[in-house]
Amino acid sequence: MPPEFKEDPKRLSVWKMLFGPLQKRRTLTKADSAAAVLVVEQWLLWEVVNAEAQARPFSEVTWRDSAGHEHTKAVESAALKAAATLHRTIMQGLQQFSATPASREKTKKTKEPALKPGKVQTVAERLDEEIAALEQQTEDPVVAVDDEGVLSEIDETLADPPMTETEKLLREADAALAEEDPS
Repeated sequence: MPPEFKEDPKRLSVWKMLFGPLQKRRTLTKADSAAAVLVVEQWLLWEVVNAEAQARPFSEVTWRDSAGHEHTKAVESAALKAAATLHRTIMQGLQQFSATPASREKTKKTKEPALKPGKVQTVAERLDEEIAALEQQTEDPVVAVDDEGVLSEIDETLADPPMTETEKLLREADAALAEEDPS
């Protein structure tokens, strides 16, 4: 879990909801954290967009024909379309982590770390260690970050980074909302 998630209760709760069971199941590794962060961010965005979609699933579009007659029709809102797209993306991400019922059946357990010679660890001891590690994640103090120091190390000569999937979806949603706006 990224350290900044520990500072944000919303991100922390989503992380624990989605990836806590995977850690207990021993199918999540540190190498998975980048993809897990994206799933958490998409989940948070989906919650916002889905609330808007539930509140206003349709919008009215009004236009005038060539004879000057006004017409109105209800169309699916951009928020509803964006929520559906985010839903599909989140489900695909969860499938990659074997966090859906169908994909879970196909998942193999990650390899156990090698034990120190001469020590045999019981299942209960291993589980106690893992639970303590998970609890420690929530109890670790927040470390202050020197923003100026971090910002001064950024190489500004690099081109703009590629857009994330979330940024692409937001841009698409903005474009769809702009198309629907009659003004």
